[in-house]
Amino acid sequence: MTIKAGFFGFGLIGGSLAKHIRKAYPDATIYAYDIDTNGLNLAIEDGTLTAFCNSPDDKRFGECNYLYLCTPVSFAKDFLPYIKSYIKPDCIF
Repeated sequence: MTIKAGFFGFGLIGGSLAKHIRKAYPDATIYAYDIDTNGLNLAIEDGTLTAFCNSPDDKRFGECNYLYLCTPVSFAKDFLPYIKSYIKPDCIF
């Protein structure tokens, strides 16, 4: 099975999970969105991320079979409409 993971929020929790996925599945495709692009750029440089998304409605999230909501609780509700549109029958959220 090919791992394709998407992260909404890429701070300590999202970044840590992505690093563990990369270590366990070196060929995984990993996308992330965060309003702070500093961590995203570092994760691209160190090979953790395949690519980062410029918006939470990036269509690449629709390819993912795992989606992670790693934002502060106060922002979570803002991402749910986007995530809802990307969840496929075989997607784990």
